[in-house]
Amino acid sequence: MDSAIISLEHCAVRLGPGHALKDVSWQIMPGQHWALLGGNGAGKTTLMRLLRGEVHPAQGRPFGHEGRRSWNFGNDPTASALDARANIALISSDDQDAWVRSDRGYTGEELVCTGIYDTLALWGEPMPEDRDRARAQLEAIGAGEFADRNVLELSRGQGRLVHIARAMVRRPRILLLDEALEGLDERMRQRILETLSTVAASGTQVILSTHHLPECPPFLTHAAVVRDGRLERCGPAAEVLTRDEPQASSAALSIEPPRPTTDSEAGTLLHLEAVSVTRSGRQVLTNVNWTVRPREHWAVLGANGAGKSTLAALAMGSVLPSTGSIAWFGQSGLVNIWTIRKRIGLVSPELQAGYRYNVTGLELVTSGFFSSIGLYDRAEARQKDRARQCMALIGMQGFEDRPIRSLSYGQVRRLIIARALVTRPALLILDEPCAGLDSESRAGFLAGLAALEDTGVTLVCISHRPEEIPANIKQALVLEQGLVTYCGPLDRARPGN
Repeated sequence: MDSAIISLEHCAVRLGPGHALKDVSWQIMPGQHWALLGGNGAGKTTLMRLLRGEVHPAQGRPFGHEGRRSWNFGNDPTASALDARANIALISSDDQDAWVRSDRGYTGEELVCTGIYDTLALWGEPMPEDRDRARAQLEAIGAGEFADRNVLELSRGQGRLVHIARAMVRRPRILLLDEALEGLDERMRQRILETLSTVAASGTQVILSTHHLPECPPFLTHAAVVRDGRLERCGPAAEVLTRDEPQASSAALSIEPPRPTTDSEAGTLLHLEAVSVTRSGRQVLTNVNWTVRPREHWAVLGANGAGKSTLAALAMGSVLPSTGSIAWFGQSGLVNIWTIRKRIGLVSPELQAGYRYNVTGLELVTSGFFSSIGLYDRAEARQKDRARQCMALIGMQGFEDRPIRSLSYGQVRRLIIARALVTRPALLILDEPCAGLDSESRAGFLAGLAALEDTGVTLVCISHRPEEIPANIKQALVLEQGLVTYCGPLDRARPGN
């Protein structure tokens, strides 16, 4: 039998106040392709970082055994963590967020060039052959159009494609994908899955974590279930994988009614008239007309880069129209945008990525009162109490003092949802709200949203996944390349993605 490429023996990893992994033993043999399954906070991301040498086993014997990790890439059975990082590439939402927080305005080509040497920045002008190699990799996965675009101005899904090219440009022995298909429309997901099949056939081993079991590609040979920091089950994929999804239970999210709406706000919550938006010389939205009325719930549909997230930013006042006009709650012209934002809740990947400081869970949720990224004012006792209530609503009680960098991506997403609820908003804008949520959390969250019909909260939901659109949404706005191509009943919508 061939020797294991990666071997873990009784490994534990400590992050924050406790152990993220506990007594993990696992071997990756040549030719194996793995699926990693498990809920939010189970330890999947930490396990991938342990495999790549980014975190290290705890010293001592916390579980009665001395933890040991080793790599063998065929010519050196004593490979180091540096050797591991040279042979193993990782794609994750957390890493993509870290690049957003860095504010490095690289082009797609330049970002892929950093992957050639596995660095976080360009320390000099890339060599011509490196630029050629980066462009070729972008073209290979159908992302060549982003080579000269600023990656900070790309949509979430477009940015994910560039990061996949960055990981693959070194032709790694092992490719780790941590929820890497989140934020991609159906067409892009299928393209990436086809690319992964080609990568697997070429000899690169794939280890993929996902909360969406139907996305597990057929070339996967093995699967492991992670629960509470331990490997619960390991074995052939056909024996471990199951497609039974948890159903919504009585523990569904319970959202309180918003504050009463004044007479001036009763007619419309949001009104866009002939709105166009230009960013960095590129027109992102063109002549958009749209009205959102109380209790009129909307789905916003469209492919990656259609302009959906820009539309959400418009609604929050984070982006202003280049031409046309926008009115909130019956107010137009000069408005106090901070007052407007207290009536609107937002959940989005961009908001989550923007948290540059390692704040606690309670501080993140409390920042919703100030419409800020981070907490720049002292919260009152009643605001902290309200934040704790909202954390309990989404099952995050007990995480008040945990730094967000010690939490999983899905756990932070649940805190972002709690942040959106603290002011009891009249309008709740949800941009891919279920990205990173495990199936149980997703089911409970969607059941809670569907129960909003009598509370007065109005929903605008942006999603690439039809199954993640709440049942009480009946209207749809479809965008294609910044243009509205459909506005009407959801059941008649035909998005071009």
